[in-house]
Amino acid sequence: VLVFSSVRVMLISFLLFDTIKTGKELKFTRLVSTITSPGIIKAYFNIPTLGKSLDREKVGRALHEIKDTRGSIAMDEIVIRLDDADEEVREEAVRALGRIGGDSASKVLIDCLSNENSLVKVESARALGKLNIQEAVPFLIESLRSNDEKLVDASARALGKINSPESTAALMGMLKS
Repeated sequence: VLVFSSVRVMLISFLLFDTIKTGKELKFTRLVSTITSPGIIKAYFNIPTLGKSLDREKVGRALHEIKDTRGSIAMDEIVIRLDDADEEVREEAVRALGRIGGDSASKVLIDCLSNENSLVKVESARALGKLNIQEAVPFLIESLRSNDEKLVDASARALGKINSPESTAALMGMLKS
């Protein structure tokens, strides 16, 4: 009887907690499922590797394991890896940001478009298109004027995925010229 009563009180508590909104649209059940998911646990355990490891293969693997918004707890470590000496690590860091999404990742990806490393620019353009970030349209349009063919291609594809009036006009202008 005691165990049954405890389980019943716990279930009622979860139902009541579910009515509490935390943040914009985040409900308690989503918060609990996010905290208890294997993705967040992986991201948590990858933070030391991202922050301290010098082994590019370990870092690349850790970045590759970050799959979705649950990896945002490692955002600071991922951003640090954008300046890594290894080109492949920088590329994988941008891809991880593209998988995470969200406002902070989008801002970092837009900033990466002005990065001197053309590989980071290309991957940033691809990620912004994948995430359908409307705020990136002016930056992607600017990237269309680049001498780097891969960047122009990635920016054009990203603009096609975003599908806004500005991106359509820019792509039509590019086709006409």
